[in-house]
Amino acid sequence: MVCASTAVAESPAQSFASTYNNIGRTGNDTAGLQITLTSDAEQVKASQVCALWNAAALDPRDEGRMELALTNSFAVAAAFAPCEATPDARPCRLSYGTIDPSAQQMIAFARVISDGAFAALLIDVVVHPAFRMHGVGKGLVTLLMKNCIRKGASGCVVFAPRERMFFWKCGFRWSNRYRVMSLPEKLQSPDSDAELKSSAA
Repeated sequence: MVCASTAVAESPAQSFASTYNNIGRTGNDTAGLQITLTSDAEQVKASQVCALWNAAALDPRDEGRMELALTNSFAVAAAFAPCEATPDARPCRLSYGTIDPSAQQMIAFARVISDGAFAALLIDVVVHPAFRMHGVGKGLVTLLMKNCIRKGASGCVVFAPRERMFFWKCGFRWSNRYRVMSLPEKLQSPDSDAELKSSAA
C-alpha cells in the first residue's frame, strides 16, 4: 500500500494538502486532444462507469451495484473525451467543466471512500486503454485528491501492487504504517456468524 502523506514535520492533513497543492495541471496550451474532467457526482453515471470497465477488460460490474457504490462514495471524478475521438502522440489537454453526454464519452474514472476525517481510500482507478500514457490518469487523481482535501479528508491510501509507479507519479509514497488483511470469502456470507465466532475464540 502507498500513502499520500509521508512528511514527518507536518500533520497528516498538512502533508496531504501540500502534496497535492504542489502538483500542477497536466498538459498545456499546445497539448493535444481536449479532455474534460469533472468531480461533480451528478455528471458521473453508473452505466458509463460500467461501459468503461468493460472497455478496460476488467471484471464486469453490475450497474445497480455500481449505482449504489457511487451514491455511497465520499468523492468521485471522471474524464470525458469527444465521442469516437482518439489521442495523438502529445499529452492530452485537460480542462474542467460541464459534461455533454450526447457528445462526450467517459474515458477515465476514480473514486474515494472515506469517513471524511481520519481515513480515505482511493479505489477503482481506471483509464480507457486508448487514452493511457497521455496524462489523463494523473490529472484525474490530482483533481480527486484536491476535492478530498476540500471536503476534509486528512490523508489517503491506495492499494497499488501493480500500478505503484503510476501512483508514485501522482504523489503517493510508500507507507510502513499499513499492512493489508482480507476477510476470506466463506466469512462474507450471511450465514457466517458461527464461523466468525469460532475464529474469534
